[in-house]
Amino acid sequence: DDSGHARAWKELGRADRAVLLLAARGVQDLYSAQALDQLKALLGDPELTASTPRTSIRRLTGIKLQLLARVDHGAYRFEDPEFQAWVAGRPTVE
Repeated sequence: DDSGHARAWKELGRADRAVLLLAARGVQDLYSAQALDQLKALLGDPELTASTPRTSIRRLTGIKLQLLARVDHGAYRFEDPEFQAWVAGRPTVE
């Protein structure tokens, strides 16, 4: 349900939202230099380091949120395909 997705989205930090956007858009390796460059652009922070996606992924796969599941090193899938489709339709992290 869209309102549930919007509520979940609003409760997340901007870095977590950016990682979800990349995953929803099909980025295969969320730890790659290319993914980090995309995160920097999405968040408008050229100083962003590799610890940001690592921390976000830890949160997003953790027991509390369980929004992503690890498939392979750097590769994750959404636990809820409907939420993935909703996130993929978001133009920005806002």
